[in-house]
Amino acid sequence: MARFHQTINYSSCNEDWRSEAKALQISSKDRVLCITGSGDRPLHLLLTNPHKVISLDANPLQNHLLEFKKAALEKFAYSDYIALLGLTKSKSRLKDAISLYPNLSAEASSYWKDKKKIVHKGVLYSGRFEKFYHKVSISARLFRYLTIRKLFSFQNINEQKQFIDQTWNRRWWRSIYILLCSKFFLKTFLRDPAFYRYVNLKESAGNYIYSSMLHILKTTPARENFMLSLLLNGKLSGFDLPPYLKEVESNTIKKNLSKLEIVTANIVAYLRSCPDNSFTRFSLSDVPSYLNEREFFDLLSEVIRTAKHGARICIRLFLVHYEIPDKFMNTIIRETDLEDELARTDRSFVYRFIIATIKKN
Repeated sequence: MARFHQTINYSSCNEDWRSEAKALQISSKDRVLCITGSGDRPLHLLLTNPHKVISLDANPLQNHLLEFKKAALEKFAYSDYIALLGLTKSKSRLKDAISLYPNLSAEASSYWKDKKKIVHKGVLYSGRFEKFYHKVSISARLFRYLTIRKLFSFQNINEQKQFIDQTWNRRWWRSIYILLCSKFFLKTFLRDPAFYRYVNLKESAGNYIYSSMLHILKTTPARENFMLSLLLNGKLSGFDLPPYLKEVESNTIKKNLSKLEIVTANIVAYLRSCPDNSFTRFSLSDVPSYLNEREFFDLLSEVIRTAKHGARICIRLFLVHYEIPDKFMNTIIRETDLEDELARTDRSFVYRFIIATIKKN
């Protein structure tokens, strides 16, 4: 885990913002605690004009990335902003980045000054995951270039579904993909603890990921899925760009950047430092993947204590599926219909959900 916190692991977008919006239903009165990740999550939450967003991550480098994106959005017009990040071409990234450093924290400024190569290439695809996706996409296109190109050409989901059944879902392809997503392979090459540390699935990780991908391929056009594009093309799809990379939405986010606070800390330790009834919304990503069962229970206990009555929580479950303890069942009121809906429709496709309201006497 220490090594995991010494690199940028996520840099573009790895969770479906639409699911978060449905789950949390944020209003202008809400004080939100969220996990930073690539920085897309807190920026997207600002679209709804909340009262405050506390963006927290135990990895300081993820927060440095959010600072960089925030400063770029504040300073530049849309076309220069997305060029600096790496969505479009630019010949002046290093020069533009230098102009941001006075607006960053001392730690973030020092970090980015030392990462000229990353800045020059564009930070958008600099994460460990994004680099892994790029390598996977190159390998996939070596085997199935024409098939992948065809997959991303469909606009009609029924035509795509037929293509999946007749052409895409070959036994040899499934076997290769399951191997690439196996616990051993991902532990060896990706080294993300979420893939092996506390995994408690009844089936193999590879089979679970492939089956989840197959489901979304039969329900959503591939060209309209940012995650499928990252996996198979090595870049985001222009038909499904995250809102913080789109002009109208990024301008809305820009107006609310003053409501964003960035904190580097362990989430349970941070919540213990907060007063009772501090938050009305919790956007906790897949934090359970990095916690053992006891730590997960501690997290839930602190969420309950620091939540106001009626607060909403959104927790993603990847390969770790802990149950809510019985002692919390009358306080954490789950919305199972919405959980099931988001598990079916979420375009990052590997997650199950805990969506709930906190009921306090």
